[in-house]
Amino acid sequence: TLATSLRNVLRMKQLATDNQEPQKIAGLLNMNPYVLKKNLALWKDFKTNEVESSLRKLLELDLKLKRTRLPEQAGLELWMCSFAHHGH
Repeated sequence: TLATSLRNVLRMKQLATDNQEPQKIAGLLNMNPYVLKKNLALWKDFKTNEVESSLRKLLELDLKLKRTRLPEQAGLELWMCSFAHHGH
């Protein structure tokens, strides 16, 4: 679900960068316009390429966790620390 959320954020930011109207973005993403506005405000400090990079790292971590003995919780915590540090 975390990857799905990041994909939605990425799509939202890409559409907003393309100067799409907020109502149109909300319709394309099947989102409530109010929720879209709040999400855009929440993610405003993250550049699209930062979200892409974080999503890619999350998907790489998922593969790595499936191939190694690293506990899933530890792997996710490492990713979260990396994401939090990268964004600020």
